[in-house]
Amino acid sequence: MGLVGPAEDPVDFTPAGEDEQFLYSPTDRPGEPVTAGAPFGPGPDATKHAMPLTTGGLVEQTIAGLQRIPNPPREVRAFIERASRGL
Repeated sequence: MGLVGPAEDPVDFTPAGEDEQFLYSPTDRPGEPVTAGAPFGPGPDATKHAMPLTTGGLVEQTIAGLQRIPNPPREVRAFIERASRGL
């Protein structure tokens, strides 16, 4: 099954003021990816030394963050041990 379009035809929209004009106007940077500035996806990274978000990199980042939690719950400790062994 392919993509399904809207149930009804789009309604013409006229912004009520400058705020709506700003929110619903086309982008000023059509060539820039939505993820520009984020540490993942295409576009420039937000961090200087961002890890590539491969499955391994994501797991390593998650484990590092969880290890900083003082007195983590039993389930978190079990996940850290399992993930450290390679899931």
